[in-house]
Amino acid sequence: MKIKLTIENNTCPDLFRPGDTILDISASTNFWRTSQLLTADLILSEGNEIRKLNLTCEKESDEYDMLLEVSSSLSDTKRVLTFNGTGFDIPHLTKKYMAYRTRCPFEKTVHTDLRGELRKYSPVLPIESHKLRDYYSLVSASDAELSDADRTLAILPLLKLENFFKGQFVITDIVRSGDSVSFLSESDLPCMISYLDETFSVKGGPGPVEITAKLYDESLRMYHADFQNYMFLPLEGYAVHKSLASYIASSRKIPAVKETCFTYIPFHRKFSEDPDKVRKYLLSLLAYTLNR
Repeated sequence: MKIKLTIENNTCPDLFRPGDTILDISASTNFWRTSQLLTADLILSEGNEIRKLNLTCEKESDEYDMLLEVSSSLSDTKRVLTFNGTGFDIPHLTKKYMAYRTRCPFEKTVHTDLRGELRKYSPVLPIESHKLRDYYSLVSASDAELSDADRTLAILPLLKLENFFKGQFVITDIVRSGDSVSFLSESDLPCMISYLDETFSVKGGPGPVEITAKLYDESLRMYHADFQNYMFLPLEGYAVHKSLASYIASSRKIPAVKETCFTYIPFHRKFSEDPDKVRKYLLSLLAYTLNR
C-alpha cells in the first residue's frame, strides 16, 4: 500500500477544528461485497495545521491494510466530514469493516455530510446540480485538479450560509422606491445568492445583501412557515391562524399552503425603526425561499 502524507496550514480553523476529519474513498464498484478499495483520502485538523493522508491500494491484499490505517487515523476523530458520504463512503466502509470482522471507527464519531447540509440552500444558489464540482465553483474559480477531499475542504465556508438564514446580518439601510422596499444588509455570506419571485427578491454576497419586497397597499407580505396551522381566506386574500379561523364560516376558508400562508404588516416609520420587527420580517422571507 502506498502512503503519502503532507502537512499544510489550516485555512479555515473556525470551521475545521481539532477532532474533525474529512474522508473520501474510491472503489472499483459501488457494491461493497464485490468492490476493491482503491484510494482513501483523509484530511485531519490539528488546529492551525492540517494533515493530509493519501492511501492507495497497489494490490488486492492492500485493502485490509487500508482499513486498518483508516481506523488508526480516525482514532482521535470526533466528527467525520464527507461529501455524499451518507450515500457511499460511510456505509461502504462500515460493511467492509464488518466483513473483515474489525472494529468500525465510525461507532463513536459524528458524521456531517456536506451535500445534505448544503442541499437545502439550493433555491438561492446559482448551481446546476448538487455535485461537488458545482459547490466548489461557488468558492473558487480555479480549474486545478484537486482530490474530492480537497474540494470538500474548500467548500467548508459554505456552511456559513446557515448564519445568514438564522438572522446573523446587520441591517444597514432601508430604502423605498415606488411600490417596493429594499432592505440592505451586511453579512458573512461566503458566496453569491439569488432568488426572485413576484413578491420579493434576494441578491448579493459575499458580504452585502439586498432584499427587495413588493408593497401591497402600504403593507408587506409576511410568510409563515407553519402553513399547516393556517387557513387561507380567498375573499380577503390572506391567511389567518386556525385559532381565529374557527370563527369564520367554512365556505370562506381553505387550508393554506406554502404559497398562500401569508399575512400583511403595515410598512411605516415605526416598523422600519424597529430592528427586531424588521429582522423577523426578513427571516420570514428567507425561510420561505428555502421551503420552495
